[in-house]
Formats: sequence, C-alpha cells, structure tokens
Amino acid sequence: MVTGPVEDGVPGGPGTGPDATATANPELESALERAARGDSRASVYAALLDGPVLVPTIRRNGHGAGAPAMVTMRDTGEEVLLGFSSHRTLQAWSSRFSTFAVMPGTDLARLARANGAAAVVLDPGSPAELSLTQAELDQLADARMPVPPGSGTSSLSRASRRIRPTRAVWPAEALGAIKRIGQRPEVEACYLFDVAYDDGDPVPAVGLRFVTNDPGIVQQIMGELAGDLSRLLPHAAKADLMAVDDDLLAGLRGRVSPLTEQGTPPESR
Repeated sequence: MVTGPVEDGVPGGPGTGPDATATANPELESALERAARGDSRASVYAALLDGPVLVPTIRRNGHGAGAPAMVTMRDTGEEVLLGFSSHRTLQAWSSRFSTFAVMPGTDLARLARANGAAAVVLDPGSPAELSLTQAELDQLADARMPVPPGSGTSSLSRASRRIRPTRAVWPAEALGAIKRIGQRPEVEACYLFDVAYDDGDPVPAVGLRFVTNDPGIVQQIMGELAGDLSRLLPHAAKADLMAVDDDLLAGLRGRVSPLTEQGTPPESR
C-alpha cells in the first residue's frame, strides 16, 4: 500500500523535535517490550493494525523523504524493511536515516509484500527488537490478526481478492510516474484497477507485470514507484502496489486494459 503525503519526517520538520511524539505509537512500544519478556505477540499485531509506524526512507536528489529503505541483513544477506515505534527509537538505532515516513502498520505490511521483503524488523537494535515473518506480514497486509509463529493453529495466509476496473481519478502527475515506469524494459505492462480483500472496501491499485524474475530488479522498480506515488498522490490518499503474478494476470485479462504495454507508447493510451 502506498499512502500519499501524511507525515514525512525530516530534521526540524513535523516528524522530529518537540512534535515527534505526535508520530509515535506508544502502544506498539509497550507491546514490543511485553513480547520481549515472553508475552504473546497479539498486542503487537493489534498496535500495528490500529496505529502508525515510522519507516526510514532514502532521499532522492536531496529532496523529500523518498522511498522506504530496504536494508540488507549482514548475517543472512536478506533484504528487510524496518519499522519504529517512535522517532526516539529510530534515532537510537542510527542517525544515518534523517528522513522517515509515517504509515499505518497494515501499509508497512503491504509494502513489505509488494517489495518481497524477507521480514519487517520492529525497533531494531533495542532490547525489544522483533522480526515479523512473511506469513505474519501477509495476514497483517490483509488487515487480519495473524496467528503467532509456532502456535500450531492453521490460518489462511491471504484474504480472498476481488478485482474490478478502477473508478478512481488519478492525478496526472501520478499517472505520468506510472507511465514512465511502464517504459522500463523490465516492465511488460502496467495496470490500474480496484482491489478489495474479503468484505473490505475496494481501493485503487497499480499492478506491474515484469519480464524479469530477478527479485533485486523487481524490488528496485517497485520501491522507485512507491516513492514517486507517496509524493504525488493527494493528501492521505492510498493505493495498493503489487507485482502482477500469473493468478492476478488471469483475473485482469478481459476485464482491465493495460495502462502501458511494451511496444505501445504511453502517450497513445
């Protein structure tokens, strides 16, 4: 999920200084501390479903907060996303990231799924550090309360998904960014549609069909578009961003025409 500008934090900006507590999630911080002492992860899930998370971002050309930062774990080589319960915990971990985005926990989970992140690490470097698995993130992304790992309880990892032609009005600048991505040789086609999970309301979505299976390239392009849309969408507007796999492509064919296709100039569509 990509969210339009809500609360981007920069030094001296709305995410830092005296107003930093406005972007904190004390419920998440408390839940992480209890989980570190052996309590259930359920309170962590609840805090993520109902509250915000601070996500470090990478600046682009020295301007704005940019795209959420994918971090490579030194011990495993896996790429993960990071989430913090407050600006204080982010700064205690590292001063390298001077900008951050504030988003609902469900949006962070959807972002992790769209980018193929191996995990989301919450409050890294703190005594309460907690890593969320892909199975947990998949359920949080669909606004479900996950089943804790090792509980022995089965759970559907994905909600049912309904697709329809989009009814959203996209800003011209956002459409331009999507069309530019559609011109990349690694992208076969771009789609705009609405998606709803289970009984939830439909939300606008962007789907990218890739001609490559290289996860690094896919993550880089998805992250680039996510950063562009986070700046170009209207205030607090949301859109799902996903790679179009074979199952999703089958649901789109005959119902949703591509916004761009290889060999078709985007201006002609």
